[in-house]
Amino acid sequence: MPFDVLVVTPWYPTAERRFYGGFVTGWVNALRLAGASPRVLHLDNVPGAAAVEVTESTTVGGAPFTHVVVPQPAGASRADMARVQADALRELWPQRWAGVKTVHGHVGMPTGWALATTLPADVKLVLTEHASYLNQIFRLPETAVMYADAVRRADAVLAVSERMAETLRKAMPEQAGRIGALGNPVAFDRLPLLGERQPGLRRWLYLGNLLEAKGVLRVVEAFAKAVESPAGGDAMTLTMVGDGAMRDPLLERAAALGVADKVTVRPGVPPEEVPEIYAAHDVLVHLSSFETFGMTVVEAVASGLPVIVTKCGGPEDTVLHATDLGAAALVDVTNDPAPVVDAWRRLAGRNGSVDWHTVRTLLEHRFAPRQVGAALLGHLGVAPDELASVPLSVKVLTLDHGTARQAAPTAALAADLGLRVSVATLPQGAGVRRLPARLRFGRDPRALASAARAAVLAEPVDLVVVDQYVGAALVGRNDGLPPVVSMNNRARLWQAIAGAVARDRTLETVA
Repeated sequence: MPFDVLVVTPWYPTAERRFYGGFVTGWVNALRLAGASPRVLHLDNVPGAAAVEVTESTTVGGAPFTHVVVPQPAGASRADMARVQADALRELWPQRWAGVKTVHGHVGMPTGWALATTLPADVKLVLTEHASYLNQIFRLPETAVMYADAVRRADAVLAVSERMAETLRKAMPEQAGRIGALGNPVAFDRLPLLGERQPGLRRWLYLGNLLEAKGVLRVVEAFAKAVESPAGGDAMTLTMVGDGAMRDPLLERAAALGVADKVTVRPGVPPEEVPEIYAAHDVLVHLSSFETFGMTVVEAVASGLPVIVTKCGGPEDTVLHATDLGAAALVDVTNDPAPVVDAWRRLAGRNGSVDWHTVRTLLEHRFAPRQVGAALLGHLGVAPDELASVPLSVKVLTLDHGTARQAAPTAALAADLGLRVSVATLPQGAGVRRLPARLRFGRDPRALASAARAAVLAEPVDLVVVDQYVGAALVGRNDGLPPVVSMNNRARLWQAIAGAVARDRTLETVA
């Protein structure tokens, strides 16, 4: 059967382990929606297995699926896990995948290294990195060297958040040019946008593994503190959905804090049941010490469920616009429950006034499966579906180099949303000290407006972001220009970008 991309992963859901790498199924679906015909190879390290065992079937989405049991010694290191995967690939590749020319591998260690050391030279390899154990990899000299080998062989390495990509660039500066970021695809089609949440946001939710590193004890302690607050009371509830070693300690802590009757711990659920859980609650509280992406956080915000989340890596990228719009609150990674309660109060105060349409539109623009799949295919050198959308173009226009430096974070935010961004300083302000430039144009706003209009119309753009000086000069003089928004009003900026995205979708549908 012909196919465009072989997806190779160390994790994939099985009948015994339903949630084992479920996010990989999202990547496979994203490739399919972008026009590829993916095939899945699951290299499953099994301690104590007698020999390599191969089973052929199909995924839920209908893609050809090969499950390879890879024997692994008891107590094997991650380096050992990579070596046995490479041994299995050397044995099986020639007779099963000799015609493959494009491979999408998940995580640099163990699978990326196994692929890098066994694939023929003419096979394109793109690795997606979403492992939470990266620090452990670079802490050990052997695995650090192996990881660098995998990166050198890959055509591209795509971390699921920009902060994770920056971690890789710092660890391997000589390979920085082939390291980028591409967020996980999110199944928005199964996440209906909720209506207004109940006043006070008193029905708290945690959804994820019940592990100490996920901050679950802090969730319980913050909840107990919220119950005692004037805004709390008897209507408060906390539902914790997931499995893990902290289940009993959580219940014990809830009892010690006097809130056992308000705390419910439920087993993990399959993805199709998650939307119903979001709909039954008012706020998601996720206090992990580290997240590469934070899928649950993105899903909840996309559903219209306010979120309190730690600054733990991925969420600072994925839901930053939602914080500006009042849909999410970021708190520091600590053991202190007080900031969590403060964040809850702030979100409750915004309940009913959040622009959820803008929040959802921007998430879809960035993480819709088809969009992510098309970007991945581009890195693999495979022509994506011809209907894949072209990135919107944003021009950031400033008066002088001083405000250009201030605009840099805004430009980075727009780029993180998948937009094409250009930053320009008006020629009249380039090379001029800040104060003289501003005084000159302050006396002649028409000259500044004329220069700004010429700079905007020099190339096709969908949205113009300006500093306060250029913005003031363009008031009443922006006829014929794309929408113009100030970089100092982040909420308005997100709304303008969402409007441009909506217009782009309408034009695409009409075409």
